[in-house]
Amino acid sequence: MSCRLVPEQDPAGVEKLMKAHVAKVAPRGVKVTVQQLHGGRPWRAELNGPIYDAAKRALRAAYGRDPVITGEGGSIPVVGDFEKILGAPVLLVGFGLPGENAHAPDEWMSDENFRVGMRAMATLWDEYAKI
Repeated sequence: MSCRLVPEQDPAGVEKLMKAHVAKVAPRGVKVTVQQLHGGRPWRAELNGPIYDAAKRALRAAYGRDPVITGEGGSIPVVGDFEKILGAPVLLVGFGLPGENAHAPDEWMSDENFRVGMRAMATLWDEYAKI
C-alpha cells in the first residue's frame, strides 16, 4: 500500500496509524505485517523566486496562456532532500494530462504536450539565463 503524504504529515506517525488500523481490521486468524519500505518527508515548493518566475514566463510563452499551478509530486521521497542538501530550489513541471494514466501500465502522453513541453523547458533555460 502506498500512502501519499502531504506537507506537515509525519511519516512515522502515519506508519503508526496504518499499523494500528490494519491490525484492527484484519480478519480473525489472519496475521498481518506492515513494514515501511521507503519514503521521506512531504515537500511543498515555495512558489516565488527567480526559477519559478522564469518557469512561469517560459510556460506562458510555450502555451500562450498563464500556467496553472497545482500541488503535485510532494510525496516523491528525494525531492525535499535535493532542496535541503543542494541548498537550491526544486522545480517540478508536468506536461501530462489527467487522462494519460501517469504511472499506470497504459500510460501515454500526447505528442503535442511532449513537443510543447520540450519547447517550454528550452525557453525556461533561456529565461533563467537572463537573470
